[in-house]
Amino acid sequence: MRVILTIPEFIGFSLIVAFLILLAISILYTDISKLVAKRKLNDKARLESVQGDKELELLRN
Repeated sequence: MRVILTIPEFIGFSLIVAFLILLAISILYTDISKLVAKRKLNDKARLESVQGDKELELLRN
């Protein structure tokens, strides 16, 4: 059994597939960007706590 798509059906199918691919990419991009932002925030907080510890140590001396 052969399935023959007419040109409008093929264009519609291609647009749906392209839309789904772009949707998946955008979802992955937002997840990855949230992960990176969270990691940067954690690194910044860790750096600030280390700097704060050094400042306290200097004040004690």
